[in-house]
Amino acid sequence: MFTVSSWIDEELIAQVYPYINLGIGYKVVFAKRAAVPVRSFSAQCTLTYSGGLNIIENFIIRAAAFSFTVEELIEFTSVDSDISEHLIQRLTKVDLIYQNEDGTLLLADKGKDLYERLQKEEKSDKEVVGYQDYITGQIQLLPSADGFVPISEQDSQLLTMTTDALRSQEAISQEKLQETFLNMTDADPYFGYKVMSAEIKESTEEVGIPIGLLLIYDLVTGSLSVKVFDLLRGRIDPSLEEYFDSNHVAQVTELAIPEDRVAPEDLYPEVTELAAEQFRNYLAKVEQAQLDDSDDELKDFPLELVVDHLIKPRFLELIEEAKQEILILSPWIKDFAMEALIDPLTNAAKRGVRVIIAWGIDTKITAQVREENRRWMERFKSAKLPCGLPGIFFVWTGNHHRKELIVDQEHYVIGSFNWLSYRGEEVGGLKIRGESALFIHLPHVAKEGKEYFKKLIDPALKRDWKYYLNNLDAQLERNTCISAWVHLGMYDRALRSLKTLRGPSGQEHQVLANQAWQLMEETLEANRSVVDPKEFESILKEIVQMRQTVVVEESESR
Repeated sequence: MFTVSSWIDEELIAQVYPYINLGIGYKVVFAKRAAVPVRSFSAQCTLTYSGGLNIIENFIIRAAAFSFTVEELIEFTSVDSDISEHLIQRLTKVDLIYQNEDGTLLLADKGKDLYERLQKEEKSDKEVVGYQDYITGQIQLLPSADGFVPISEQDSQLLTMTTDALRSQEAISQEKLQETFLNMTDADPYFGYKVMSAEIKESTEEVGIPIGLLLIYDLVTGSLSVKVFDLLRGRIDPSLEEYFDSNHVAQVTELAIPEDRVAPEDLYPEVTELAAEQFRNYLAKVEQAQLDDSDDELKDFPLELVVDHLIKPRFLELIEEAKQEILILSPWIKDFAMEALIDPLTNAAKRGVRVIIAWGIDTKITAQVREENRRWMERFKSAKLPCGLPGIFFVWTGNHHRKELIVDQEHYVIGSFNWLSYRGEEVGGLKIRGESALFIHLPHVAKEGKEYFKKLIDPALKRDWKYYLNNLDAQLERNTCISAWVHLGMYDRALRSLKTLRGPSGQEHQVLANQAWQLMEETLEANRSVVDPKEFESILKEIVQMRQTVVVEESESR
């Protein structure tokens, strides 16, 4: 259908896949690494530390240092009480301040450190490196100039416009640089600093930033669309799509575009027919006024929209009904919300249900994050499968904002509800905030959701396995990786990773390797009922052969 074999970078697709959310009827037909031209610069700057606070937040920190009450703060600043209370709450959430019972504002430990830095009015001279997007004029800062790449002739051909036509943006100014600093988040390299002075030097060298360029083909409409992945920041950047036109890219690469189309019902005919029949039955029930005031009948329909306080009970029902597998995606985990889930998830594991939780919204893993992940694994250490193996696993993926639930490859849930950080109940005077969740009871959608889950979690597991190889006492990471790979059916990944334990000579870490092999065999055996018998025997045979190879090598060495 497409002559695209030379235009597909499989490694790039694997890297980008978790971020593009391809649905039914879409196909990646072009995926190559390229570069986008930018105006690069360096600036010798004098910076002062502001902690990333605005004027009012800065004053609140100083007020807390002198034990102001909230009333005194509002009276002194004449700032609207709602705004003040909102900012106080915000600073409290990030552990900078806290409020005493009498309403006095006080500095937390982090706040004390910040206050001391603010008092010193720290200034520093730094060379700042960055670039300006030719189309939007937006400035981006980089840790170093190592991120820049040369612009090739092929890169220029892929662009919709010539590089000469792009250079129309006004020059970089200190004001624009200052604005960039003020808009940074805590994920940026210079968060919390302001520009006092800057000597800006623009480069005359033609440089670019590395990107992944993808063309997505719609099988139903026959149209092409562009996706651009910023390889420096590891994210899809819609602003960079302006540099490319999908039809132009297809033309210069001589990409063959088919004329035939696929009708929506031809993609999944059996599902379409089933959904239509169920929908007709649903309408009949409505017409006959059989629903009354109960939502139970709605559960027979493959699409179930649930809102507000009804979400949590429905979520718990799915956990209680699970028979094989629960996969949860959540940006955050909070103690308050998790307390209510410990028993339901533990009971699910004891029934033989494997639970894997992928969480984390920050972009970088830290020692603190690892400790938090370990803490949750410890909280669920009693959640054992009937065979005695752990049944619940936490994997910090980072950089995701998804709120999804996949159960038994039968049910897929997506929406705004934070499963592990929001209780969704009227507890202790808390009000229910507006939330919605779509419960999709269609196996093909759930299976596709699981594939997305695997793509998202795979880099995190590879990262943790590498961490284990560098810290061989990190058995929790080792066991989590092996167990998650096997539970998710990622057997090749598990086998390849286990080989790395043997070291370059084939003899290093042999005891640890044997422990890992044993864990994989036990986990595989625990999954025997859900693994194809032929595949099960094939994997087991490969494990045996590898272990026999080790024995032969050991005897030859003697």
